[in-house]
Amino acid sequence: MKLNRGHIFYLAFMNYSILNLWLLPFAFHIVGRDLWLSTLAAGAIGVLVAVVMWNFDRSHPEEGAMDAALSGSGKWFQTALLVVSILYLLFLCITGTAYVAQFISIGFIQETPFKVIVLVFVLVTAYAVHRGIWAIANAAGIFSLLAMVTGSIMSLSITVHRQMNNFLPIAENGIGPILLGTLLFVPIWTEMFFLLFVPRKTFEGRQWLNTYLWIVGVNTFVFIGHTIGPVSVFGIEQTKNMNFPELNSVKVIGLGFIDRFDVYGLALMIFGTFVRVSFYGWLMLSHVYRLLKQNPTKVSWLGPASTAAALWLGAIVLFPDSVFFTSLTGPFVYSSVGFLAFFALSVLYLSRRRKV
Repeated sequence: MKLNRGHIFYLAFMNYSILNLWLLPFAFHIVGRDLWLSTLAAGAIGVLVAVVMWNFDRSHPEEGAMDAALSGSGKWFQTALLVVSILYLLFLCITGTAYVAQFISIGFIQETPFKVIVLVFVLVTAYAVHRGIWAIANAAGIFSLLAMVTGSIMSLSITVHRQMNNFLPIAENGIGPILLGTLLFVPIWTEMFFLLFVPRKTFEGRQWLNTYLWIVGVNTFVFIGHTIGPVSVFGIEQTKNMNFPELNSVKVIGLGFIDRFDVYGLALMIFGTFVRVSFYGWLMLSHVYRLLKQNPTKVSWLGPASTAAALWLGAIVLFPDSVFFTSLTGPFVYSSVGFLAFFALSVLYLSRRRKV
C-alpha cells in the first residue's frame, strides 16, 4: 500500500527531532549559544535536498530510488549498494534504540537495567516492523498531533523561565563555529533521501516539492526551539554539562495540577524514537529481503525477530554508557556528510539517466 504526502510528512516530523536532540549536547560544546544560527543555516541544506528529491520524483514518478538505482546496474553494484544501505540503516536503528534507553534510564528509572529497557523497546519495535510501513506511518500521524499539542503547551509554559540575554553577544567567537555547527546537522537532511525508498503515491506538479519544503520548514522551526530552550533557561555554560538539555528544560515546568510535566517529554521521546527505529528497521529489512531474493511472506516472523535481536545486541555492546555514545557523535556526523554527497549525486544521476 502506497503512502500519501501526509504519511511522509508525519514520518519525517517524528523522526528528525530525535536525531536533533541526540546532536544537541555535542553541538553545544562546538558552537555554544549561537547554535540556533547554525540550525537556521542548516535549513538551507534541507531546501537543496528537497529540490534534488523533487527532481527525482519528476523523472521517476512511478519508481522508488532503490528500484531506479538497481535497474540496469551490474550485480556487484547492486550488492554493494544494498549492503551499504543495510549497514547504515542498522547503525541508525541501533543509535536510536540506545539513545531512548539511556534517556529513560538516566532521566526516570535509574534502577532498571539498561538491557531490560532496550529489550522492551526492541520487542515493541519488532511488532511494528512486522505490521509494515502503513501501520508505522499511521502511528506517526497520531504521535505527530500529540507532539504538536503538548509541545506547544511546554513551549508556552517555559516562557516565564527564559532569559533571552543569555544569547548575547551574538557570534562572539566569529562565524567559524557557526559554520561547523551547520555541518553538525547535515545527518538530518541526509536521512531525507530515505523518504524516496518507500512506496508513495504519485502527485502532479509541485505537490511533492511543497511536502518536502514543509518538512524542512517545520523541522527547522522545531530545531531552533530545541536550541533556544536550554540556553534561555540555564545559560550556555550549564547547558554544556547536560546529557539531555531538553529534558532538563521541561523539568522546570509546573502547571499546578501536574507535578511531573517531564513525563510528557518522556512520552514524546519514546514515540518519536519508536517511529524512527520502526521506519528504518522496516526499510532495512526490505533491503535484506531484496538482497537475499527472499519472499517476505514466507519468513514474516523471522525478519522482525532477527531485527530485534540485532538492535538489542548492538545497543548493549556499542553503547554501554552515555559517554561513549557522545564520543561517537563526531564520526557519525562527518560520515553522514559523505553520505549526503553520495545520495545527492546518486539521485541527480538517476534523474538525468531516465527522463520521463
